[in-house]
Amino acid sequence: MVGTKYFIAVFMFVLAMTLFLSVTSANFNPGNPISSLKSVYGPSENIEGWINISLTNEPSNSLFSDTRGNSIKLEDLLKTNEDYTSSCSPVDCQADYSADTGGTMKSFNLNSGESEIFGIKLSGDITNINSISFDVSSNAPVSCNNQLKIDFLDDGAIEAQNEKSSGEVCSSLKNYGCFDSGHANPDEFIIDVAGNRPFCQIIGLPEAPGFEIGAWVRNISGLSETLVMALYDNDGNEVSTCELPKTMGSGGEVGCSVDYLVVESGDHYVCIYSQGSGSGLYGIKGYSDFANGCGFYDRPLPSSTNAAYQIFAQGEKFDSVGTLKILNSPPNEDSLSDLVEDYIFGRYGINPDFSLDCSNDCVIPIRFFSGENQVVTIKNLTLDYQKTAGRVIENDFYDLNETPAIINSEFQKLYLDQGNFSVPDNIGNYTFSLDLDNVNIFSEKVSVKDVPKIKSVIPTATASAFPTEFEVMVTSSRNLSNYFWDFGDNSGKVTTKTNKTTHTYQSTGLYNLMINVTDEDGFSDSEVFEINVSLPKEVIKNTLKDMKKNIETVKIQISAFDSFSRESLNSTLRISFIDKELENLETNFSLAISEEDYNQILSRLLQLRVPESVFKTVGSNPLSFYPEEDNVDVDILQAIGGGSYDTSKRGGYVNAILSWNLENLETKIIFTEFSAKYGPSTEPTLNVFELEIKEIGVGLNSYLIINKLDDLKFDKDYQESEEQDYVYINLIDLSLPATITFSTTEDTDFINLPAFISPPVSELSIRDEVTEYVEEEDKPKLIIFILIILFLLIIGVITYIVLQQWYKKKYEDYLFKNKTDLYNMVTYVNNAKKRGLKRKEIGDNLKKAGWSSEKVGYVMKKYSGKRTGMLEIPVTNVLNKLKKKRRF
Repeated sequence: MVGTKYFIAVFMFVLAMTLFLSVTSANFNPGNPISSLKSVYGPSENIEGWINISLTNEPSNSLFSDTRGNSIKLEDLLKTNEDYTSSCSPVDCQADYSADTGGTMKSFNLNSGESEIFGIKLSGDITNINSISFDVSSNAPVSCNNQLKIDFLDDGAIEAQNEKSSGEVCSSLKNYGCFDSGHANPDEFIIDVAGNRPFCQIIGLPEAPGFEIGAWVRNISGLSETLVMALYDNDGNEVSTCELPKTMGSGGEVGCSVDYLVVESGDHYVCIYSQGSGSGLYGIKGYSDFANGCGFYDRPLPSSTNAAYQIFAQGEKFDSVGTLKILNSPPNEDSLSDLVEDYIFGRYGINPDFSLDCSNDCVIPIRFFSGENQVVTIKNLTLDYQKTAGRVIENDFYDLNETPAIINSEFQKLYLDQGNFSVPDNIGNYTFSLDLDNVNIFSEKVSVKDVPKIKSVIPTATASAFPTEFEVMVTSSRNLSNYFWDFGDNSGKVTTKTNKTTHTYQSTGLYNLMINVTDEDGFSDSEVFEINVSLPKEVIKNTLKDMKKNIETVKIQISAFDSFSRESLNSTLRISFIDKELENLETNFSLAISEEDYNQILSRLLQLRVPESVFKTVGSNPLSFYPEEDNVDVDILQAIGGGSYDTSKRGGYVNAILSWNLENLETKIIFTEFSAKYGPSTEPTLNVFELEIKEIGVGLNSYLIINKLDDLKFDKDYQESEEQDYVYINLIDLSLPATITFSTTEDTDFINLPAFISPPVSELSIRDEVTEYVEEEDKPKLIIFILIILFLLIIGVITYIVLQQWYKKKYEDYLFKNKTDLYNMVTYVNNAKKRGLKRKEIGDNLKKAGWSSEKVGYVMKKYSGKRTGMLEIPVTNVLNKLKKKRRF
């Protein structure tokens, strides 16, 4: 007894100390009230609400995390809370640096796309920084990419880089703007002899140290004229010119070089004009294009762009880097010494005598960015600065250690709305728990209900004085009772019973359309969309231009996929129809003269739904496929293959089908999901499946049976047939092994694909259940004992069956609230098996990656086709047998 009391006392002491330490070791304190969250969400919605928290010396990179694995850094969450007041050390809340190993020269390797950081150090109370200079050398060769950039202060601004041109052009950097070389009948325009009106084109220039600019030109007569190419910036300022070489004959492209550095890609104007008053006559190719034009016959800035000309710009290569001398005062830039003084003032502060406070060392970071594989050497540093005690010259570079900023704040509300914390996609009650660096802040109950969710609205651009039908896309399993519309133009509010309404904006401008939808149970959702209202002609022009650009992008993206995926996507997205409709509307637009003409074009145009892009959302390697028990339909198998079966033994036949698959087939599945982007929303568009079926047992007549999915298409004729709501293929007609490929627009994946393979029911064998009888005893005590045992057994069986059903129906959802996690783990196991890793190695790797033993065990069993739940009691079969016995 004494021992027990002692044990309890020790246990309570340890528990109390653990709780005490967990609270006192935290750098935050929860307030009172601690939190307030929205209580009801739709599936996968973001958490909304706030926590009341104070911070004490909390590192800025501390991690907020929830029970679903979502996380965000403290510094990033604070950026979404403009009203949250906090103080930082350093005061700019950026990472701090400490100097490590110093030396007068540092050499380091940099691969393309990598960066490396070093620094310089100042000490003491500083009155002035006189100058900073150093040398940077690199063995990077000539390249189309800028090989080396230097960010002094590591603040995202590039202070130095390679700016030398090799004079060679990059074939990949040639750009014609909107000009289409495949245009059927380009015109030939005469270049104005007086040079008053140039032909110009908007062309996006890439990062490059120089350019060749030119055009297709034909000398019609004479050679005395001088043709000039001119380059203008986006503000219409001429930045460089060059003379084209003389051209003769039937015409062709000619160009000349301009020494013009572009450090950030962007639109420029490239123009051609004649300079002189001679008798020469020249022509240039082009065509009218009111919808997609980026060319014009005028000087920049243009009032409209209604043409396309064969004018080009081609970026030149960056010369080999060699040695860059980084001087204190770069041309047209702030001096490095001024930048450093401002940096120290903002980060480390000043003393009462207005000297810069570097008493604990001031470290100045320098980051080097690489565009090519190279070896970089930094040396010859001269850091000349004045301390209150005298002048100092520093020559050492330092390796740096980066430490996060420290944040302090008083109690206040920190909103979680933009922290990307979310609820599961499963309906039900859920406990949202939030941690800060693995220390719990709070837990709160929330409900996930099947609430309506607004996805998008069309159109988002329309014309003034044009009655426009707006349609909102909503996902909901319930009937929606009301749609509330506020168009943001003070014209009143509208409530409708359907997802469409017509509205006329009287003036051009940007308007906020607020939509609220409510379902029959009172759950609602609201979204705000920006509507751009312009003049009809401008709306048609811009919309045609955007749609044509988008459809061309989509066609290029689709062309990269395999032939069956291309065919299915073209059909699903109606590419041919959109192409033809845009062509007709473009023709009508060029001929339109009246308001009625424009309104008819606009009405047809706004009915088109053109995706901005198409891409693979999911792409798997071959994975083992085992039909789900719920997807096996014995009745349809009987209808397809004939024969008969005892419906009271349906569960036995289902198990026989699953066993037959394991014993006789090796089936692999490859799954690809394609999605399309429409404005801000991305929608699953097409799922493609490849089933690789191989016999490993005795060959039998068998069928592949697939639920009739939406827009189900096969890549070729498999002599498939239909029966009720199913499509089936007789595999005896195919030569196994075989691959069967099909697509569907229905939202399904490899986990829940409604398909199974089976021989006819007549060729399936099931095991009969055996009922054992226990002879009754006459002895009363024995009867009581047996009754007690039976009662306990019944309770145990009921409990077991409840658990069995939970494991069967809910266990997977419990383990994998996000189905993507399950897919990723199965894919990893499949790839690891291919590499020859053993089961234990795979399991250990998954655990190291942070997956729990329970999840790892489940995935390994599912991948191997083993039972993932409890040993199943055939409840249905037992009940059927009992009913059958009562009839006799």
